Amino acid sequence: MDKYVTRQPIKALKEDRIIGYEVLFQKDYDSLYSSSDVAAADTIAGFLMQNTESIFHDKLTFVTFTPSLLFRNTPKIFDKDKMVIQIEDHVMIHPLSPTIIRKYRAEGYVFAINDFQFSPKYFSMLDYVTYIKIDIRNKQDGKERSSLKNLINTMKGFDKKCIVTGVSSMADYELAIEVGADYAEGSYVAEAMAGKVNRMEFLEGNFSSWW
Repeated sequence: MDKYVTRQPIKALKEDRIIGYEVLFQKDYDSLYSSSDVAAADTIAGFLMQNTESIFHDKLTFVTFTPSLLFRNTPKIFDKDKMVIQIEDHVMIHPLSPTIIRKYRAEGYVFAINDFQFSPKYFSMLDYVTYIKIDIRNKQDGKERSSLKNLINTMKGFDKKCIVTGVSSMADYELAIEVGADYAEGSYVAEAMAGKVNRMEFLEGNFSSWW
C-alpha cells in the first residue's frame, strides 16, 4: 500500500462546526517521527511545500513538527494565523526545544501538545501551548473516566483548549462531551462530518518515491 496523507477534521463539541484539520501521515507514522529525525524532516517539509495550496485553507491546520523541522524554521514557510504547531515527546526532551519554542511563541505561532500526560516535562511546556490533545481511547471505565475528567478540568484551569483524540464511536463522543472537552477528533467525527464537507479529504500525493 502506498503511503499517503489525510486531513482529519477537529470538531467543536458545543457547535456543529469544524475548527480545523490535522495533517496525518498515514502508515509508518510512528517510524516517520521517531526513526530518523532528519529523514522525517525532509519528507514532511517536502510534502508540505509541494501541497501548500491543498492543505492550508480557511481552517486551522494542525501539523506535528520534528525538532529538525523546528530548527530549520520550516513552520515559517506557512501562514502562522492558519497553522498550529504540534509537538510531541521527542520534541520536549530535546535540550534546545524550550529556546526555539519560546522564539516561535514570541513571533505569534500557536502550539499544541499531542497525547498530553501528567508529568513534569509536559507541564513545563504549558506556558507555550494553546491546545492540549488527550487520547480518549480506553477511558470508558470508572477510574480512567475520572482521571480524564480531572485532567481536562486541570487544563481548563490553566486556560487551555482541550482536544480529545481517538474518538471512534458515539460512546467516545458522548464521553468527550461529558468530561468537558472543547473539541473532538477521530474516525467517528470524520464519518459524522463527511456529509457536511462532502467527504473527508484525501490529499493527492504519493510518498513512495521519497523514501
